[in-house]
This record gives sequence, C-alpha cells and structure tokens, in this order.
Amino acid sequence: MAREIDLYEEAIGNNAGDDFILQPEKHADLLPANAGALKRVLKQSHLTEIVKQYLINDERAEIAQKKYKRWGKTAIWSVFLAVVLGSLVTSLPLGDMFAYPHIDFYARLAAIAIILFALFLSFFIMSLMEWLKPFEKWNKARGKAEQARKDLFLAVFDADSVGTALEGELKLLPLKLEYFRRYLLGDQMIYYKKRGGIFEKSERHTRNLWLFATLVVFVLLLITLFIGVLSPAGEQGSIYNMYPEFSGLLQNLEVDHLDNYVLAGGIILAALFAAKLSISLLERAKGNAIRYSFTYANLKLLKDAGLETARQNALAGNERAVKEFVTSVMAQISAEHQDWIKLHALTPQRTQEPSQLIPENPASAEQRR
Repeated sequence: MAREIDLYEEAIGNNAGDDFILQPEKHADLLPANAGALKRVLKQSHLTEIVKQYLINDERAEIAQKKYKRWGKTAIWSVFLAVVLGSLVTSLPLGDMFAYPHIDFYARLAAIAIILFALFLSFFIMSLMEWLKPFEKWNKARGKAEQARKDLFLAVFDADSVGTALEGELKLLPLKLEYFRRYLLGDQMIYYKKRGGIFEKSERHTRNLWLFATLVVFVLLLITLFIGVLSPAGEQGSIYNMYPEFSGLLQNLEVDHLDNYVLAGGIILAALFAAKLSISLLERAKGNAIRYSFTYANLKLLKDAGLETARQNALAGNERAVKEFVTSVMAQISAEHQDWIKLHALTPQRTQEPSQLIPENPASAEQRR
C-alpha cells in the first residue's frame, strides 16, 4: 500500500512557490497521463467561476487593506506631530535659546498653523475611514476570497468522475486527496509559518525601536535632572572644593528653564507611547504572530496525525472518512475569516452543510495578506 500511495503523491508532486494561486486548469495541464481522472475534473468550467470570485475579492481586499493601513498611520503620525510640536513650542524658551528677534512669536504662529493642519488632517482621515469603511471592506472581501478558496477544493471533492477512464489511470479519490494535500494543506502550512514569522519579526522590531526611543528620552530627562541638582551645588561650593573643573562645567550650563525641558520631554515621551500603542493596535502584529503560529501548529498536527490514515481510506474508497479529514483541516483555515462571512453569502451547497461552517479553532478573524 505504501508504494501505491507513493504513486499518487508523485503524480501530484510537492509544494512549489506559486501553489497559493488558484489555477486548476494549469494544475490539470501539469498532471501526468495516469492522473487523467483528476485532470478532467479540474478542467470543468464551474471551477473557473469559483476562481473568478476569488480573484475579484482578493483584489478588493488588497486595495481596502492598503487604504486602511495607509490612512490609519497617516492619522497617527499627524496627531503625534501636533503633540510634539505643541509641547516644544510652548515649553521651550526659544527666545533664550536662539538669538533671533521675535522668534517666540513666529515659532508659535507657525506651530499653530501646522498643529491645526495636522489635527484637521487626522479628523478628516478618521471621518473618511468611518464613511468609506476600508477595514470592514477589507475583511469582508478577504473572507469571501478565502471562502472561494475553500469552495474550490470542496467542489473538487464533490465532483463525480468525468468522461471515460483510460487504462492505467489512477483512482480519482486518492488523487483528490493528494491535490488537497499539496495545494491547500501544504500551501496553507507554508503560508501560516512564513507569515507568522514575519509578524513576529515585525513585532520584535517595533518593540526594540520604541524601547530605544523611550530609553533616549529617559536618558535626556535624567541628564537634565542631574544638571539641575549638581549645578546649584557647584555654585554653593560643595562640589567645587572637591572637583573644581567639573563644577565650573556645570555652572556654564543653562538650567534656568529646567522645568520646561522636563515638561517637553515628558510630553514627547507620552506621545511616543500613544503612537506606539496606536500603531500596535493598527497592525495587530503580536496577535497575528500568536494566532498564525497556533494555526500552523494545528495544521501540522492534523497532517501528522491524519494524512496517512486519510490516504489509506482514500485507497479503500471510504469517501466519508476522507471528507472528515478534509473538513477538519478546512475548519482551522476557515476560523481566521469566519467572523466576516454571512450564511446567505455562501454558495447553496455550502449552506446545506452548517456543520462545516462552524470552525473548531476559536480564534477570531484577522488579516489574510
């Protein structure tokens, strides 16, 4: 039986870089002659219609996703700019720092204009996002696209034999299982592992970046406080008697506006934390990293524990047992987008199988690409 299973696996082949593209007609052309039973199934026109629905919704999802993230980040950084600019102009003694006539007046005037523009831009973006709903459009389109991916493989499994079998052709059911093994199970395992790693790297990079920025602000505040405490002590002579050169250096530093520096630094620090939190919520990198790693682990477990048994059932003609394995795998994949799919949006044959619509994985929907 092991040698027989190898024949089917060799006929379908192993994973390649473009397996995520739904192209059953091309897959059919790549099949060897002994896989003619599956070749004829993949050439059916109704599969092309399912692929068309996937492509339409996939494009819509990508466009909406880009708009949502681009607009969201622009609004976040606009607010950050307004907060930082306002804190610097109102807190720092610009007249003492720069020998330029009326610099306070002109700086505040310019700051007011920039702040108003930044806040107006943020308000406009948020209103636009509320009106156009790119987040909702992104997830709905992604959910429909991934449902079409699922429908394609279910349609392949539901398909009856097409045409007349030729001598030497392999059985159809094991070929269907191997097609599912390569182009859905294997492809999705590669996807979740790769994307999970990308999200984890992004979250780690963001965390390190913001930790560094926060550390820099804290160091600046500590230096300012350090000067504020030691410089008066130097003027009173307590440090001068022990370290006259160091005391003279401290006394040359301007500390009259220490409270202004500390206030400006504190506001910038708060703005950094707010921006970091907002971007983290927008990207959801940490949640995606965890979710994708769990989904990959679940798919790997299902493959390791059930694929060989499903192969034996396929050779024995036990279609029900094979479909149970297929459904358990699809439940893991469907869970990511299930929250964005309404029952009436599904194809009629799918709505007649409500058990397949309930994912075993309790994870909620996130992004697909």
